[in-house]
Amino acid sequence: MHIAKVSLTLVLAMGLTAAHAQFAGGTPPDGSTPPGGTTSTSTGTLTDSSVTIGYFYNDLTTALASSTVTVGSAVEVSCPDATLNLCASTNATGNGLLDGEYIDVGSTAISGQLLAAFTAASGDTYNGLVFSGLNFGDGYLLTGFTLTTNISGLDASDISFTSTSLSMNLLGIDPSVTTDGTSLGTFSVALQVSAVPEPSSALLMLLGIPLLAGVRLRRNSQR
Repeated sequence: MHIAKVSLTLVLAMGLTAAHAQFAGGTPPDGSTPPGGTTSTSTGTLTDSSVTIGYFYNDLTTALASSTVTVGSAVEVSCPDATLNLCASTNATGNGLLDGEYIDVGSTAISGQLLAAFTAASGDTYNGLVFSGLNFGDGYLLTGFTLTTNISGLDASDISFTSTSLSMNLLGIDPSVTTDGTSLGTFSVALQVSAVPEPSSALLMLLGIPLLAGVRLRRNSQR
């Protein structure tokens, strides 16, 4: 019986060690690629990924204008831009961002400059932007944000997110009304990105909990 308990404890320890190793990821000290996989990045990033920016008005049913951009070192959306449907002056519907407005998507941040009011009529529930397809790399998800802005009336309650998207509802807000007296409304949303364990790691950890409980119960029953 003592041998069985020792074996069970050893299996549990090996499983939890493997889970921890997979969760940690990274590159071995000698710089080689980990066996059975590729080298993982140390932090999540949007750089070089594709992000879709949509302008929604009245509600979130359908985007009135949207553009998919590749995240790089340059500002992704700066209106006017005839190549971007998101710019109101260059698309067929006249909906979207105005000339002089821009959106810059960074590795872990979204910032921009807005000029005109996002009107609110009776029955409207949304007037603003949605950033979708936020892919920070394998094993990384969006878990929070921090807003910095000089736009009066805009606060964290106007922003919502999922693990791969972020919505900014500016309904009834006029970006030209600012807290610092300028006529240029700016915002910056710092994205909080967290690593998540791979499915195999999570399974090992879940299996470890009942195994540990079983060992403890057997010890107590023999006392």
